[in-house]
Amino acid sequence: MRQLSEQLLASQQVKVATELHKIRQRCDDFYDYLEPHMMLQYAGDVRIVQKKLSEVVEQIQWIHREQSLYKLPLTAYPDVEDLGGSLDLFYRLFYVIGRWQKAEKKYAALNLFSSHHITSSELLGFRFCFFFIFRFWAVR
Repeated sequence: MRQLSEQLLASQQVKVATELHKIRQRCDDFYDYLEPHMMLQYAGDVRIVQKKLSEVVEQIQWIHREQSLYKLPLTAYPDVEDLGGSLDLFYRLFYVIGRWQKAEKKYAALNLFSSHHITSSELLGFRFCFFFIFRFWAVR
């Protein structure tokens, strides 16, 4: 019975390693996402990858519980924290750029019919988001 459980554990470890590798490749693909009109779609893609990462984290927690049950050394997965941070950064970047583009289109349409301008609070909100993203990117 123990051998069967350990085989299942080993197969889960291999599965987690391959899933992390796929997520890493997908995360590296986000560097090539340059189409400005697709930013909100890119943010959705990042959310999907974040969900996959959370499922992998649940599998890792299960593996660690089983390893502690059988008194085996815990397997380290150092990429998980890095991937989570990178995905969060990409999501913020794509989402803020998408919001900015929506606001720009809205105000461009309003300027055709009236003299409406972007309010200072809206500008400050975008400015804060961009500042946070660039500061976080500089730290990484």
